[in-house]
Order: sequence, then C-alpha cells, then structure tokens
Amino acid sequence: MTMFCLSVCGDTGRAILDLEPHGDVLAVIEGRDWQEAREAAEIHPALDAFTYRSGWGWERRGPTT
Repeated sequence: MTMFCLSVCGDTGRAILDLEPHGDVLAVIEGRDWQEAREAAEIHPALDAFTYRSGWGWERRGPTT
C-alpha cells in the first residue's frame, strides 16, 4: 500500500491528491495505486467543501446564496 496526501495548493486553492503535500493537508489516503486512492478521496468527507471540475480538478465551492 502507498500513502497519498490530499492537500490544498496554496497558489490555486485546488485540492490535490499526490504523494507529497502541496499545502494544508486535508487527509492522508492509503491505496494500492492512484486509481484506488482517487476513488477513496472522492468519497472522503475532506472533499465535501470541494467540487470536481473536468480539466481543472477539485476546487473549493463558493458560498451559496
């Protein structure tokens, strides 16, 4: 198993799943490969404040009015 880091990039504000942190750490996710880690990340409560945008990744949701 490999440990993946789900973190928030300080420059873009996007949530990033990588082997190393890119800012504030939201969660550490264990997986056999990237695909398994991504599946686990997508249902992790840490991403509740984010939405996935194709070609961009996970971005923080704006305030709802």
